[in-house]
Amino acid sequence: MSDKNKLQIISNACCGVLMLIAILVFLLVGIFVPDSWHPVWVVLPASGLVCGIISIIVTAIVNCKNLKETTKEISDIKDENK
Repeated sequence: MSDKNKLQIISNACCGVLMLIAILVFLLVGIFVPDSWHPVWVVLPASGLVCGIISIIVTAIVNCKNLKETTKEISDIKDENK
């Protein structure tokens, strides 16, 4: 399995867990704290934004690794042609 697939699986798992925790927090605070349903809804879109940030960071890491590997392969080819 490639690094890209591993990192995407980890990223997806992190986002899934984060969203489930956000829903749990929303429900628990809404149930146990009086009159808190309205202000606590912010937890849900905030967790979506954090998932987006995680996805962007993972994509950047994967692209940097791929760029380093490609650059190394190109320099190896140039060295062989000399």
